[in-house]
Amino acid sequence: MNPYIQSVVEFREALDEFFAKWPQIASSMVDRINDNFQILNKVSLS
Repeated sequence: MNPYIQSVVEFREALDEFFAKWPQIASSMVDRINDNFQILNKVSLS
């Protein structure tokens, strides 16, 4: 789920909540986080 965060204050609170629970969820994130970034090519706008 990707919630819409309307203000900087709400964004900061969401980050704080995420990192507060990080120790409990870190082991389940190992399979979700990787270094396989997709390389995109430039698109011509003409």
